[in-house]
Amino acid sequence: MAEKQWQITEESVKNLELCDVKFAFEQAEKQLNGTVEESSVLITRTIVLLTLMLGFVTSIIGYVIDKIEKNNLNSIPLISTLLLTLIYLFIQIFKIKDNIKGHRYATAGSEPIDLLSDWYPYTYPNKEKREIAVMLAEIRSYQKRIESNKKTNERRWVIFNHSLKMIALLPIFIASSYFLIRLLLSMLFVCYPDLSQAFASYHL
Repeated sequence: MAEKQWQITEESVKNLELCDVKFAFEQAEKQLNGTVEESSVLITRTIVLLTLMLGFVTSIIGYVIDKIEKNNLNSIPLISTLLLTLIYLFIQIFKIKDNIKGHRYATAGSEPIDLLSDWYPYTYPNKEKREIAVMLAEIRSYQKRIESNKKTNERRWVIFNHSLKMIALLPIFIASSYFLIRLLLSMLFVCYPDLSQAFASYHL
């Protein structure tokens, strides 16, 4: 996303009324607060998706442990599919975890040191013009903060949407992995009968 360049001319600044600048300031503040609120939405949705993935991982591990204890994990395609699914989920968890890490967001308001410094327009003879100059400077600062926050949010939305898509494809991945492994093993055992005997305790 290309940064928006400040296009207002000096002539336009001279013609600005205080009410115009106040309106622009209020809208800029709303937009800035909106980008911060959007980050909270992103975190909430990411946590829900991450919880779902961790639930899948826990269920698979629990299933494997139960089968091992009962000495009933004797299906090669099942074992292979479960391992591939765990790897698939761990990759998605690794990718999405960045979304819940701390991200620096610019918020509304400025520190006094940024407002009352040498740049402050003390030389403006008119009180209204001084107020316009200060608010314009803050509006310009808000614009930069809005763009910075939006870029951060866009990056995080890309990660979230990708992970959501991959989770939606998980059933297809599991089914295709299982049947593909069964097919490959069947072909392998036909070509190498001795190998089939070595794995006689396992079934397809």
